[in-house]
Amino acid sequence: MDDPIACEADDNETPTPTVTTTVDLAGWLGTILIVGAYGLLSGEVISNGAVYQAMNLVGAAGVALLCWHKRTWQPLVLQLVWMVIAVAALLT
Repeated sequence: MDDPIACEADDNETPTPTVTTTVDLAGWLGTILIVGAYGLLSGEVISNGAVYQAMNLVGAAGVALLCWHKRTWQPLVLQLVWMVIAVAALLT
């Protein structure tokens, strides 16, 4: 692969740098949201309510997108379970 910016993909499809950058940003945002939610909850800044669960849901979605793009299946499953738990908590 000649392009140092693009990452590897299946079926000889090379993602454009824009797609790769967007997915990487989604992964970083997701990580910040998940860790931020945990920190805010642990510091008793927020409660285990809608804001906490929404931060976890959106955060897990961002990390899941990155996992899907990089084809890392184990952390993708973890993020999907994290999302299901957050949705269930938001609906109760």
